[in-house]
Amino acid sequence: MDWTQASKKKFKIRKNEQGVALFMVMSVLSILAVLISEITYQAQLNHKLSYDAVDQVKAHYLAKSGMKLSLLRLKVFQQIQGFLSGNQNGSLKKLIPQRALNMIWSFPLSFPLPTNLPGMTGLQKDAITDFNNNSGFEGAFSAYISSESSKFNLNSSLSRYAPEIKKEKPKPNQNRTSTSTSGSSQPTNPNKPNNQKENNTQFNAELARKSLRDYITRLLNQKFLDDENFSARYRDFRVEDLVENILGWIDRSYESKSSERQDDPPMKKAPFYHLSELHMIRPMDDDLYDFLKPHFTVAVTPGVNVNQINKEELMALVPQMTKEEADDFFDFRDKPDEDNLFKDEKGFFDYLSKNVIAFVGAPDTFKEFQKELKESGIQIITDETQFKVEVQAQVNQATRTIEAWVDLGGKTLMTPKAGQTSPSTASTKTNNASLPVLTKGIPPSKPDPGMVIRFMRIY
Repeated sequence: MDWTQASKKKFKIRKNEQGVALFMVMSVLSILAVLISEITYQAQLNHKLSYDAVDQVKAHYLAKSGMKLSLLRLKVFQQIQGFLSGNQNGSLKKLIPQRALNMIWSFPLSFPLPTNLPGMTGLQKDAITDFNNNSGFEGAFSAYISSESSKFNLNSSLSRYAPEIKKEKPKPNQNRTSTSTSGSSQPTNPNKPNNQKENNTQFNAELARKSLRDYITRLLNQKFLDDENFSARYRDFRVEDLVENILGWIDRSYESKSSERQDDPPMKKAPFYHLSELHMIRPMDDDLYDFLKPHFTVAVTPGVNVNQINKEELMALVPQMTKEEADDFFDFRDKPDEDNLFKDEKGFFDYLSKNVIAFVGAPDTFKEFQKELKESGIQIITDETQFKVEVQAQVNQATRTIEAWVDLGGKTLMTPKAGQTSPSTASTKTNNASLPVLTKGIPPSKPDPGMVIRFMRIY
């Protein structure tokens, strides 16, 4: 082999080596490009996740701020109610209509505060804008407070969840003692111990179950008349099956007789914890749940608030009332220039006896209606003490919702009447020193709760 052939062979080897090197460089660059893209994507994803986590924290505390503002509104309402009720002659309460007081809690609260309300001047809009900018809040929230006593309690067929039945005042001839020949005093009724109060009205579980069944039936019948599509869809719906499964769900001693008896999921045999449990009751579906949800509650309420009740609930409560009479009822109660809210149970019953045709001139029918309400454990109330607070907060894409059920049924520290001493300021002079004295019924270890949160959930 001469030198010419040797040089050609060496040139071919070098040429082949250069091709392999180019391939290796391109492979390394491709791998680096993939790695850089993956690292960049992970960095961007972690960056977004971290900011979303921060937004979730901001939304959480923004919702808590809205909840605290809502509780403050309820507390203000309670204190003003107590102050007016404690007024000596009730003159202040006559000057301030109840509808105006209810606006303290019923008016929706939202942030940022709107600046496009009709009637606002330019200066007012600028002031609200400055307040929104300087508030330090990020995001937006809305807070709603609604009445729970205007709804029907799903657990009311259980005696411990039924409202406490009002005890009638004993007649003058009741609890009198009879003197025996030996001169000793004995109670009139020997089967009852001394000082035990009479209570002629007891909770009737069967009537409470019937009341639940009738209430759902009336709601659905009214819906069938108003909505033809709803009526066509649920024309074969059996209310008995739904009620039987509801009763079997909450009461361990009740055996459901429903043809739609459910085995999966099994019966809970405990009271409703939340309305969403209705989804697990056969034959419930989403549309039926959305219709029934606004009319029911699982909170223990003292009764039905006729000053907050809506039309469907009123006609279900008073089936003798026609649709026209229901319209007249709300025209009277909600008249804007007059305070026609009912002051007590008697005012509501007086209105029904005079304005419902089925009761006019039929005192026996009206008494039977009142007796049914009482035996079913349904009390008529006019002052709201049970509330549901719902706060929704949003910061960028993060959202947070808080729901709370609040009870204002506790005793309120009221302004003392003339000659009385306030529990918070009662004192006595001892050695020229003012020492606190507890009033009767308020022990030192258990101060008056005033406002109690019965249940809260955050999601």
